[in-house]
Amino acid sequence: MLKAAHLTMFQMLGYRYALSAGGYFLGRDVLGEFFIKNRGQTKADILANVQSYFREFANMMRPAESSE
Repeated sequence: MLKAAHLTMFQMLGYRYALSAGGYFLGRDVLGEFFIKNRGQTKADILANVQSYFREFANMMRPAESSE
């Protein structure tokens, strides 16, 4: 979900988002570090690492109930 949110924000705001502090944090520090740490691992190993790695970021997303 974090990757989908990151890509959606990039599509909506472009490089203004990607180069912002929030875009850099989510894109490089969160998603990028996970990719680097798991490069070359098997799919089973990567899936085993997902929950422990992303646990601290669980509260980054909140559902949008309405725009009104």
